Amino acid sequence: IIANSNELKLSVYPNPLQQTSTIRYELPKSGKVSIQLMNMQGQIVASKNMGFQLKGLQTYELSRTNFAGVRLTAGQYVLQVRVDNVVRYEKLMVQQ
Repeated sequence: IIANSNELKLSVYPNPLQQTSTIRYELPKSGKVSIQLMNMQGQIVASKNMGFQLKGLQTYELSRTNFAGVRLTAGQYVLQVRVDNVVRYEKLMVQQ
């Protein structure tokens, strides 16, 4: 099986998030990376600029109490990881 090298892979574990979760993403190319968290209405709740990152596997520890200066409340969110014009989404559930 040949994987699509242009595909941005994304996973969050554990999901649902209680205190912390690890975001794992595999970049198809090097570039400027941003992570955004949106509510189910599509409004941006928090955004974090990760700076320039190299192609390949990257990880980020997501904390419920402080993601880009925001304390996350219980509910459903959509996590977006973007490298230049390549975007990937993943649903994220935050528990109380």
